[in-house]
Amino acid sequence: DETLINFYRRCRPPGLWNRFRALAGGPAAGEPSTGNLLWNSALGIGSCLGLVLWTNAIFVFDWTRVIVGTALAVGCGAWLLARIYGGKIRVAELQNAAAWTAVLPGGVNSEG
Repeated sequence: DETLINFYRRCRPPGLWNRFRALAGGPAAGEPSTGNLLWNSALGIGSCLGLVLWTNAIFVFDWTRVIVGTALAVGCGAWLLARIYGGKIRVAELQNAAAWTAVLPGGVNSEG
């Protein structure tokens, strides 16, 4: 059990870890819910699907699927980023390459 408690403290996996969550001291502040993780995963999968659709369609000149793939990738990707960062990213900040380190998790200038 001690190994699993230590694993839970380090990784905070979602799902059926209630017993270990209680032994580890409860959920961390700001820990996302399982539903939130599943929804973010679905948006990420949708964005990847759009990119795959786009790259395959561009080679066979299927312009309808190129447009649908682009819309899916950009739409799901933007929605996912908005959910993750909560609207904290402004386009003007991202135009500067140095700003990327300020907004990416674990970046050099990350504020958390």
